[in-house]
Amino acid sequence: MPAQHRFGIRLFSYLLVALFAADLAAQTNKSRNLIPAEPGSAPNYYCTWGVQNFGHADERSPREQIVEKTVFNDPGWITRYYEKIRGDLFVVFDDGWDIPLANEGSQQRWAFGSLELNAKRFPSCTGTPVQRLRQLNEKVRAAGWRGAGLWVAAQALHDGRDGQEMDEANLEKYWRERARWCRDAGILYWKVDWGARDDRESFRRMISRIVRQEAPEIIVEHAGIIMPLNHWDGDGRFYAWDHPSGLARKFAAFADVFRLYDTTAQLSTVTLLDRAAWVLQNVPVEPAAQGLVNAEDEVYLGAALGCTIGIMRHPLYRLSDPRNNDVSLYGHRIDEVIRAVRWMRLAPPFSRAAAKVATSEQTLADEWDFRAKETWYQDVIGKKVIQRAPAVIARGIELPEVVDAGDGLPFVVAARNPNGAISVASLQRTLPGRVTRTPKAMLRLQAGPVGKPIAIFGPFHSVTIHFDEPVEKRRILAQDLAGETAEDITHDVQRLGHRIIIPGAIIDRTGRAAQTPGDPSEPGLLLLVE
Repeated sequence: MPAQHRFGIRLFSYLLVALFAADLAAQTNKSRNLIPAEPGSAPNYYCTWGVQNFGHADERSPREQIVEKTVFNDPGWITRYYEKIRGDLFVVFDDGWDIPLANEGSQQRWAFGSLELNAKRFPSCTGTPVQRLRQLNEKVRAAGWRGAGLWVAAQALHDGRDGQEMDEANLEKYWRERARWCRDAGILYWKVDWGARDDRESFRRMISRIVRQEAPEIIVEHAGIIMPLNHWDGDGRFYAWDHPSGLARKFAAFADVFRLYDTTAQLSTVTLLDRAAWVLQNVPVEPAAQGLVNAEDEVYLGAALGCTIGIMRHPLYRLSDPRNNDVSLYGHRIDEVIRAVRWMRLAPPFSRAAAKVATSEQTLADEWDFRAKETWYQDVIGKKVIQRAPAVIARGIELPEVVDAGDGLPFVVAARNPNGAISVASLQRTLPGRVTRTPKAMLRLQAGPVGKPIAIFGPFHSVTIHFDEPVEKRRILAQDLAGETAEDITHDVQRLGHRIIIPGAIIDRTGRAAQTPGDPSEPGLLLLVE
């Protein structure tokens, strides 16, 4: 055979091998999932309070909505939605689950705190208090969730009735019994909230102490009962309203989880952001406590800052309900929840003691002119309210540099998890003219070593990530945190020395690749430099 023929055959063989290898690599990348399939262990939960308020058409009290039929069957709050992440989440049965229905005269404050599942609300759960709780828990798990959690009033049943309260000795006995009930029923989360004793540090400490002794598997969340806005008639800062001697410092120190508490729908991000910054920086963690912070339903804030989340939004939200005032359309932004929860499989929330917190000197101010029926907090109706928070917050990582690209500045948070994973998020603003949006800025982030997962939440003009070693020959994979497959974006980004530059268009495209039709969620992607 002539030499030129042999050379041609050899070259053709090499080409076939190369094409096969390229096709195999493409197929491998196409089917590769960077997100663990197993549910995570982060103490996150879905809470029924939001859908109790905004998921129904009638005028009954939100407490009247939490019954077996609505939860499990019609419409099925927990049996028809959130399929992708149920195994990651507790279902917290909120305010109302353990009191009689209103037509039995249950609206008195003293009726709360029994921790006995109301038999008329949940008729299929029968027997002793433990048996009823266990059956409720089993129904939740059968629907695919991690288990049931309970809203717990900060009082004993009948506390405050006719001005009387249970004495201290009986109070301790009372709560030891209820901790054992929940232990035997497999309940793993208590959300301790308002009640006759809600502002008493001694009572809150007693609850945590008893649970650690009788049922150490139960996670106890505490919250300081505070107004939904931070010093709204002053400088709009949390520390100014809640001085270091306040409830946040008292309760957060010994809580497994400290919840940042209620806000207004219009100013939720900025209000919670300043609370988070203050608590993370100023409240120490006592040895027995887990030291976690719950960022409520601000899911990207929580996921990117190493906090837990208490999800309120639900596809059944009636956005036309004037009581809702969901100006950010959170009720429709369900994919954001999926992304935040799935990221925490890789980067679980971590204690305040595990990383130092840095905040920028620059602060940003958001504002809203409250009109009639726009909030239950009547003190601010007819007033312009300003809330302020640090422009940038970082935990365990150098403050990222945020540069205005001509669209304004978002709030930005970033964190390095103790396991090395990195997260960053741009968060929305509430701007003059009753506008809520997330400006697209340029971001520069110091990541350190290559190979750790990185999450990018929210829109950006561009994101530049600096590493400790050259990345020009590295491959870059990205995946929508709500999706199942990674994409090779190596040729869609710039690799220059030790840094990569990701255009905002790639973040939008990749971070929304698995977006549910009609869902207005902002992007959230997982990045891996190999």
